[in-house]
Amino acid sequence: MLAEERSRPIGTPDYRHAGSLLTAALLLASCGALPPDAPRDPAGMDSFDPETGARRTVIYRDNGPVTLVSGTQVPVTLPPGFTLPEGARVTGNTIASRPGGQGILLSFETDADRLAVMQHYRAEAEADGFVVIAALDTKSGQTLAAVRAEDGASLSLDIGEGKPTRVQLSIVTGSGTGTAR
Repeated sequence: MLAEERSRPIGTPDYRHAGSLLTAALLLASCGALPPDAPRDPAGMDSFDPETGARRTVIYRDNGPVTLVSGTQVPVTLPPGFTLPEGARVTGNTIASRPGGQGILLSFETDADRLAVMQHYRAEAEADGFVVIAALDTKSGQTLAAVRAEDGASLSLDIGEGKPTRVQLSIVTGSGTGTAR
């Protein structure tokens, strides 16, 4: 993969990680980050549970603490109306909780094809009041982005090529423009 990346002309867009970058930006923006010169006392806490492999991090922000829990054994807690496709195997799960909202970044594999996964989440999102703002076919898969005006919630879906189908789903609720559901 490195050789492929190096052989691409400088400035050529690479959309393989568009959904992941969008997800990271949404999660960071939803955390209420402090300005660079703001005091950080206490800065935060970090712990690791060797039995489950879960990492728990608490970061103190101006609007309250942000708690991140990450690991493959962290229970999947999708917002009401959202489900994992039948037979999905979780490969990563991060939950970011903060006052007034939550962000979920879930990675999983499934034997379902890309189109079935895209239709599954698009139908669930639209049924829950989300409006699709982007649906892109990329060199390496598909990306879907949606927002819900009622409360500023956002959804990002990144589906890779190949078998098994690799999926990254991010749902951020209560992002500050309304209330968390």
